[in-house]
This record gives sequence, C-alpha cells and structure tokens, in this order.
Amino acid sequence: MTRKFHIHAVLPLLLALATSCADKGESEPVGIRLQFLDGEGGGVPPGVTSLTIAVAPYASTSASCSPADPAPISATIQVADMTDLDHNGRREAVLSDVPFGCALFATSEGQRRFIEMTLTPEDSVSLLDTTLDEPSFGLTATPLAETDGRVLIAGGFTTATRLDCEDPYEVSDLCFVLSATARAYVFDQGSARVIATQNTMTAARALHSATPLPDGRVMLAGGVTSALLVLRPGTAPSWAGHEIVAISPYGGTLALDSYEIFDPEAGAETDDLDRDGDVGRGRFEASTPGGMRIGRFAHATSSLLTPGLPSTDERRVMLAGGYGTGADNSIEVFTLDEPSTQTGFLTATTGSMDLDPVVREAPGAVMVGDYIYVFGGTARPGDLSTADLDMAVAERWNVSTDGNEWHVAPVTYDVFATEDHPEWVRMFSTAVALGTAGDAILVSGWYGARCADASGSPSPIYDYTSDTYVCPAPDSDSSFTQTLDFIMTTLSGTPTIAAADPTSVPHALGSVIRLEHGARQGQVLVAGGIVDADFTTTDVLDLYTGSTTPWAQVDTAFPSDFHRLNFARALGVAAEVNGGNILFAGGAEFSLASEEIVILESVEFFNWEG
Repeated sequence: MTRKFHIHAVLPLLLALATSCADKGESEPVGIRLQFLDGEGGGVPPGVTSLTIAVAPYASTSASCSPADPAPISATIQVADMTDLDHNGRREAVLSDVPFGCALFATSEGQRRFIEMTLTPEDSVSLLDTTLDEPSFGLTATPLAETDGRVLIAGGFTTATRLDCEDPYEVSDLCFVLSATARAYVFDQGSARVIATQNTMTAARALHSATPLPDGRVMLAGGVTSALLVLRPGTAPSWAGHEIVAISPYGGTLALDSYEIFDPEAGAETDDLDRDGDVGRGRFEASTPGGMRIGRFAHATSSLLTPGLPSTDERRVMLAGGYGTGADNSIEVFTLDEPSTQTGFLTATTGSMDLDPVVREAPGAVMVGDYIYVFGGTARPGDLSTADLDMAVAERWNVSTDGNEWHVAPVTYDVFATEDHPEWVRMFSTAVALGTAGDAILVSGWYGARCADASGSPSPIYDYTSDTYVCPAPDSDSSFTQTLDFIMTTLSGTPTIAAADPTSVPHALGSVIRLEHGARQGQVLVAGGIVDADFTTTDVLDLYTGSTTPWAQVDTAFPSDFHRLNFARALGVAAEVNGGNILFAGGAEFSLASEEIVILESVEFFNWEG
C-alpha cells in the first residue's frame, strides 16, 4: 500500500510539512513542502525576492539511508511565485527527491537556519525515537505559540509503589504511593525530539494545571508532590472490578498552593551558533513561585473572556474545585493585570461554589459564550448519597463586566427535576466545546454510567451507602456498557443533556482534544484510557465529528489499524501541534491482577492525512 510521509520542522522562517509518497520501510526518495509563516518571527525578510533552500542529509551510517552517501539538493524559490497549495493560508514551495531514512537539515540563504527533520507516516501514529527522561503520568502538555511550534510537557507521577493499606482503608484495597517530578521538557516538532528545559519547576507537581497565557507564557498551578491512590475491589459479583476510593496527599504533604510561569523565550541563546532555531530556549521564571489562595490539585481551569472588558480577554484564568482543604467548593482567579512582580490571584474572586454541599474534586471546565461551565467532580463516582444528583453535573459562572466579581448560577434541568442522574457524577472530567458554532459542550470522564438496571436506565455500579450493587450485570464481565460521554446543547437557554453516541470503545481516564486547525476545527479526538472497571487500558483513537445530531456524532469510518496508539495509555497527555497533528506522551498501564501500575516514558505522534 502506498503511504505518505510528512517532514515536520518549525523555524522562524519556514515550516516543512508534507511529502510525496513512499511506502513505510522502503528506501525511496521523498519530497517536502515548505510553508512560510507570517507574523512576528516569521515571514520572508523585507526586500527578499528569492530564497535558496537546501535540504541535505547529515553524515549517516544508517543502512536505511538511501541513496547511499546522498548529496544535498537545493532550489531557488521566487517569492512572488509562491502560492497557497493546500489552502491553509500559508504560501508554499515544493522540493522533491529528498533522501528517505536519513537525518536531514535545511538551510535558508540569508537566515542560515538548520534543523533536524523527522519523517512520520501519514494517517497513522508513529512511536518516536525520543522519550521522557522519566516515565510519567498525571502530567501536562501545553502547546506554545503557533509561530513557536513547540509543546511544554511538565511534571507528573514518576513512581507508583504498592504498599499495605492501613486504617481507614481495608486490607483488601490496593494502595499505591505516587511520587511526582519537577522535570519539564519541550517537544520540538521539527526534529520530533523531547528536550529537557533549562531549569526544572520549583516544585514537583502532578495533577496540576498548565494554562497558556496570551503573552505566550504558560502558568502552571497547584498539583501534589506525593499522593496515595486507593482502589477498592468489589466483593460481589465477580465482574465488579475496582472503584477509586481515594486519591489524597501522602506523607505529610499537602495540595500545592504555589504556581509558576514558564517563559518560552527566556534564556535564549545570544548567538544561535548552530542555527537550529534555539529549540531548547525557555525557562521557569523566578526562584520562588507565586502564591495561590488555596492549595489544590486535579482542579479545572479555564481562560476567561470578559464581556465589556475586551482588553482583559484571556488575561485571566479561573481555577475551580479540585482536591485540597477548601478546594472542592471554591474558585480563584489568576490575572496578568495584578500589580505585582509576577502577577497573582485576585482576592475578591476567591469564593464558594454555588452547589454546596456538592463538591467538585477532579472536575472539568470550559468557557462557551458568556459563561464558564464547571462539570462533575466527586471523590467517589459511584456514591449515591451525594445530595442533589440532578444538579451535580454542572454550574455556570457568568463573568461580570467590572472584571472583579463572578455571578454564579446553577445549570438547572427542569425536565429532570424529580430524577437522579448518577451517570453525570464523574471524576477527571474533561469538557470541550464541540463543533465550530460553539453552541455545544462534550463532557467526558471517569466513570459515567457503566451498566443498566431493569428499566434500562443507566446507573453506577456501586452504592456506598448500602454497600450493594445497584444494577445487575448485563453480561459476564466488567465492561462499561454505556457511553462515558454526554453532550450539553441549547446553551443560550435552559441547557439540555443527552448521552453522546458511543465511541468504538470507552475512553475513561483518556485524552480528549478539541481540534482547532483547518477542516477539523471543532472536531474532538479521544485517545487511550481504560475500558472497564478492571482498569484495562486501550490504545484506540476515536473521533467526534463536531455534530450534535444522534448517530452522526462519531466518525465511524475513522477507526482502523492505523488509528491506534503504539502503547495503550491512561492518564497520559495529548496536544495538538502546528499542522493539526497530535502529540502523545507519558501515561500508565494498570495491571491490577499483579498489583502494579506500569508508567510510560514513550512519546508518539499522530500525523493526519492531508
């Protein structure tokens, strides 16, 4: 079968993206398409009418490098003749017969930029020849500015040590001590390498948040340094699997109340002598991080758009819920406009969530229109004792025009006023805007409904109040039998909720990424995660089309042998990079039968077709 390969390279001057055809594993010459960026740091230098681009192999002993001892190739490109070949808003030029199977670099006359390039097969997921220095899960991945093309990868748990459970937990529970790292990396799209940042974070963090700021920096907030994860096996029936009983700070540690800023341009080389674009630039600012009002981890964040104050758009970030004393029913807001040396949190915005005593531990949040919606969040997703379950799904926060206060209103569902909806109670929730119109929200997370009672209504498996199972097994195993996702629509009026079309497999604790580039804008990719209560990890990718019409929500033509991860992974990270391709890193595989958690260090890259 003929396969396409892409070369990925980001430079201030050029972005090398696409190639001609070659079969995977064959040593055939390929071509590259060069895309010239606009904006600050990109574009063609003023007064330049032509550019000479040379692409050449490094000295290589690889047997796959073909032709043997390849010579550089070059072409002079007339700027006036460049056109937008793929209609993505960037002018392009094409070079052909580039050696395949060799490490390459590119130079541009005048700019003298060199870069390593990595070929990846089109329309499949490639395991990259780069890894994290430490295996990690519960980490973050944040794309830097589009003209940068890199991704910041930070923190996560790097060890999971089994130990005997002690009171108040049961001897049959599985207890793991998780330890976090302060390490961070940048992923360079051009060479497909992970590079350690110049300095580490000021604290070891896992289950923290990482939010891009409009000035190109990234705010990393909260997290936990050491945690105890407790999983409880069901006693009956045999298909019960495990529940997450607790995840809490361990060994005298607390939820972190600090934050820090990563500046992607700090520590740049004065002279980029090797002309590689200085992909290793970037540092965490200040030796002492800033202070939050409340320590929290596994919280939700959302960048804010403020009606009436367009100058503050996205200059603030709301943190909501999470684990930590006082965190589960509180919010606080970070602002770039705070008059201090490193900005900070607004005192006036720290307050209680509206739905007390409903707590939001490990919730999700997204801003759509004038509201921020906060979804889910509970320590025990099977707990039917939680008050007002029909309200537990969400609340919405309306940004006031003075920019310093928040008006909160619960999201109510009149049609469900007399019904409980435990299938909406979930943890590690993810909420993303669905579709290009921005009038729907897709919510995913761990558990959702996992089986059906006699009436067919979805219910959680376990009722902690009576220590019983609330629905019979639909089959003989512990598989999730209902969708784990739901869609909220009619956001301008009384919101409505419906179960999303089922994906090919469940993706609890998986990655959920809204796509922003080209024809895929508004679509949502879900990847990895676990498929049952035995914590069986999956390698499957699924794609939501962006439609809210039933039976048209999931792209049934998308799953194939090529649309799979090389490693099944849960609690890993994914990020969309330039060109709309997807980076995957870290994660964990749960082997509960052998009472271990295997942590991954591998990095993968999904190269979309076209």
